[in-house]
Amino acid sequence: MRRLTYIAVVALSATFALNAQAQKKAKDAKSGEVRKDPNGVKGISPFWELVKDGDNAYIARDYDKAISQYRSAIEKEPQNALGHYRMGEAQLAKGESREAEASWVAGLRFVGANHALKAKLLFVMADLRERQKAYDDATDAWIAVNTDAKFVCGARRSLVAAAEGGTDVWRYHFSYDGYTTSPATEPAAFHGLELVYIFGNFDSVSFGGLSYTPNADDLEMTATLQQA
Repeated sequence: MRRLTYIAVVALSATFALNAQAQKKAKDAKSGEVRKDPNGVKGISPFWELVKDGDNAYIARDYDKAISQYRSAIEKEPQNALGHYRMGEAQLAKGESREAEASWVAGLRFVGANHALKAKLLFVMADLRERQKAYDDATDAWIAVNTDAKFVCGARRSLVAAAEGGTDVWRYHFSYDGYTTSPATEPAAFHGLELVYIFGNFDSVSFGGLSYTPNADDLEMTATLQQA
């Protein structure tokens, strides 16, 4: 009998403890308190809290406050491109196009491998060039957006899929522009150019019916690629 009473008491105590925990969780949920964590693992980080405050101010069209909050966020994480991107958006909305440009240039400097954010930064920079009526620069900027969307992003998705399937993959960015051109033409890397250097078949290249003779930089680039 005593044993049954003891078991009942223990069970009742456990029930009270569980109820107390549930009530505490419910109370915390009702209080609306946001869990905070300096590292942003178990709660919102100071950077993201400031970005959220800036976003709320931006939505309310309080651009001065938004800029202030984004600036504080950048002070917390100077190399986080998102802060610079959001700052530029608020500055442009306020009519400060030069300041917005500086913010987005900083964002591109720090964006790293965040390809989605890089695409947004390239887009707003191209749009800004149009607003500034710098149409040549706008054309170059839109080409950069289009190139990234069509070729870079597509190649990246293919490689990620291959890697997830267990295949070893390598990715490169070819920007060589050391080949010989006419004085009136500025050299630049273009789609498919690397194939000539990978295979070293310069005899297949012609300009206006004239064959191309590789220069010393061309031969060095071919050797580098063929040894990779």
